[in-house]
Amino acid sequence: MRRHSLPDDYATRPTGDTSPPRRRTVVVATMLVLAVAAGTAIAAQAGLLPFSK
Repeated sequence: MRRHSLPDDYATRPTGDTSPPRRRTVVVATMLVLAVAAGTAIAAQAGLLPFSK
């Protein structure tokens, strides 16, 4: 029953090699924050938000 065994190449990788996925996550999170900030700024300039008065 080898259903739950890990692939062989996973065991040979160093454990500190998490940079590429983490970097992609940081880029996606940054883009999401910038998109929300830009949307908020546009809504505030258009007068769609109550605090923009």
